[in-house]
Amino acid sequence: MIDCTGLLGLQDFDLEIDKLDERICQIRDKAVRMGADIQKAQDLLEKKAALLRKIQIRKKALENDLQSLTERLKTLELRMKTAGIAPSVYVAIEKECSGTKARISEAETKLLEDMEKVESLEKDNAKEQKILVGLRQQLDEVKKRQARELGEINRNKESVKDQRKMATLKIPCDILQVYEELRTEKKGQVVWNIEAPSCPACGFSLPGGFINPLIGVAGAEACPYCGVLIRWTGLLDSVR
Repeated sequence: MIDCTGLLGLQDFDLEIDKLDERICQIRDKAVRMGADIQKAQDLLEKKAALLRKIQIRKKALENDLQSLTERLKTLELRMKTAGIAPSVYVAIEKECSGTKARISEAETKLLEDMEKVESLEKDNAKEQKILVGLRQQLDEVKKRQARELGEINRNKESVKDQRKMATLKIPCDILQVYEELRTEKKGQVVWNIEAPSCPACGFSLPGGFINPLIGVAGAEACPYCGVLIRWTGLLDSVR
């Protein structure tokens, strides 16, 4: 049987440290999640910026093509007005004019579509850039608040750790070793007070032969199923 007189206080310190560590993780995770969201927004903005550049290049090419086609059409129309032009030549030029006009119309349609896309992307990118700046500023503010909060938590943690260290000095080495090994293996609470014949850690029912020696004493025994330390604080009738 293990004397738990000092272990209960030691465990209180350990559980408090666990809570502080959990809080530290929660605080840090918030900044990490915010940073990940910002990175996703940045990646999306970069993709849209690349798409915008691609459309702008295509738009410039369409403008050049449209200018060339328009100049070609003017040249053809002037040739059609040339005096004494042969009928066959006139027909050929007229045919080329029709084809050029169709190409101009197609280019104008594509150019208009690209102009609308450029306008829309420029507005969206500008808006998302402002949002991104705001998110970065918000993250900076969160990190500053977290630094203050983490500083306070770490100071509290160090204080609890100092108290824990003092508590270990009052516990026999062999008992402390058992406890420390359990804490390393199980994490969390390893000494349990029970009022019903079942282990709170693993959930298995505990036989009367295990409970009876624990009645009326401060000691604990290891759960036969999971190994945590069990103390009986219930009534005798609960065992029956």
